[in-house]
Amino acid sequence: MCWLYNSVISSFVHVPKRIDSALILKGEPVPNDASLGRTFVLELKLKRDSDSKEDGLDQISRYLDTLGMTKGYLILFEIKPSSIIPWETRVKWEDVIHQNKEITIVEM
Repeated sequence: MCWLYNSVISSFVHVPKRIDSALILKGEPVPNDASLGRTFVLELKLKRDSDSKEDGLDQISRYLDTLGMTKGYLILFEIKPSSIIPWETRVKWEDVIHQNKEITIVEM
């Protein structure tokens, strides 16, 4: 299932230049390859309840603080099947300011 999420995320967050991705494990940044240039912070969450979005915003804000960054992406995956929530209505984009951070929320 992880490869599916990677494919979906890649199609939504298309960057024409090289990317430096960073993983955050227990609050510590772990760069994959610092030589690539750019860093994007992605927080992935499953939509389990109505608090998932707010929890994700708080979490990515902390990660951004740890990295000294101000922009990130919160990707929320709907766990209900498409027979209940069709793809035409579940895919949404929203840019918000949360705790002085610019966060793009992608729901799918």
